[in-house]
Amino acid sequence: MSSATHTPAGGPAPLTACDVFSSDRALVEGVDRYADAGRAAEVRAEPAGPGRAAGSAGGRPEPDGELGRTAALLVWAQVDPGHGLSLSAAHAVAAALRADPGLAAAVPLPSVPPAHGLGDGTGDGARPAAGVVTPRGPDGIRAEPGPDGTEEAEGREAEGRGHVLAGRGRLRPAAAADVLLVRARTADGPAWFLAPRTLPDGTRNGPSTRRPADGSGAWPGPAAEVEFDGTARARRIGGEDRGPAAAVTETLRLDRVTCSAAVLRQAVTRAVHHAAHHGAPGEEGPTRNVLADLAVESEAATALALRLAAARDGGTDRDRALLRAVVPAAAYWVAGRCAPVAAEALDLLGDDGCAGGPGTPPLPREAPPDPAGESGGALALEALRVVREDPEALTAVLSEIGRARGADHRLDGAIRDLLGELADLEGIEARARRPVERMVLVLQGALLVRHAPPEVADAFCASRLGGERGTAFGTLPAALDLAAIVERARPAVG
Repeated sequence: MSSATHTPAGGPAPLTACDVFSSDRALVEGVDRYADAGRAAEVRAEPAGPGRAAGSAGGRPEPDGELGRTAALLVWAQVDPGHGLSLSAAHAVAAALRADPGLAAAVPLPSVPPAHGLGDGTGDGARPAAGVVTPRGPDGIRAEPGPDGTEEAEGREAEGRGHVLAGRGRLRPAAAADVLLVRARTADGPAWFLAPRTLPDGTRNGPSTRRPADGSGAWPGPAAEVEFDGTARARRIGGEDRGPAAAVTETLRLDRVTCSAAVLRQAVTRAVHHAAHHGAPGEEGPTRNVLADLAVESEAATALALRLAAARDGGTDRDRALLRAVVPAAAYWVAGRCAPVAAEALDLLGDDGCAGGPGTPPLPREAPPDPAGESGGALALEALRVVREDPEALTAVLSEIGRARGADHRLDGAIRDLLGELADLEGIEARARRPVERMVLVLQGALLVRHAPPEVADAFCASRLGGERGTAFGTLPAALDLAAIVERARPAVG
């Protein structure tokens, strides 16, 4: 038998010719549910050929619409996760240019990225590559009025003109970029800036590299330590209008949710497929329980990512209020589920799962790097701040959850518990993660109760909301229809 086709006993089963999109029933059903009539985004995966990764994000969605792009990114990030950072940065640049049209004329770029932010893969430089620089160290990055130092220059700060950058930061991804999104301090607080790498006169612009990128780790496209020397020019996104800057932050956070959901789905796909071919005799019951538990976690993340994409497409006041509260909460929670889910999947796959198998990429063992440089604690505090200070955002969250009220007694009980958590303000910052976690779980439960098959919704409500589960994965109640949950998550191969 050829060594190129032989899979050692006990190693991962080859996962080739897999239709990544069509195999994900939660994704397909979500796209169909939220897409406008007659405008369903078409996202397919091409069969893997020689030298290709298993599955491919062939067939891009229509360029307009966050839903189509989210579906495409959910597929693409399973096949080639290393491009996730670049795609997120480019999409955030596109969001900045759409929200602040004056930037397009002020910042020289090869071209304006399309709305969906996905390149066409031709490598011809038709679309600008982008990177994100976030502060490092106690001083971070400072933005000051332009080098002429006049009062006129300082007065132009609100319009995003005449800034120079100084200080140290972290660049992601650490690769050649045409434009940089930079998070820097100003006199009135942190702001986003857009810095071209080449000025109109051909002069190079941007930071110097203090420490090259570390190529190790689970995710390609790592970070590099960089420093601005006080001469790099940049334009403030939105000026005093914080809306465009908020659009950039929201875009990066949404992509973190989507790429994290892709990690969860890839882990489930690999584990379910492997167990079907290499299940250990006598371990079928415990293995099925673990697989069902992981599948429920993945489907809940996918449902939430698609709901947020649909809200961004909707654009109503209620949609925007919902996004303000839920996006930072989801970025905190869904990204935090990647490591434990991947660990369980790798336990089922064995040692070879870390390196991938024939035609399959390695399974990431951690959450996608956060290009915005926000910690989980900071995201949880931001979500808590919004629901406490923004009545419209809290109302939007409760309205979304309320659509499922009465459908499951465990969900109803969790809603009451959530309201009690939010009403108890004593020391709430110190326990910020708890109410934010509950908010996300209740929202995921509401979405699954309304849209997922009964066996999936029942398992989620029992385990995540009703307390009928242990601490580890694989401790779901035996009375649940675990076999149906696993079968729903099984990838279609061949």
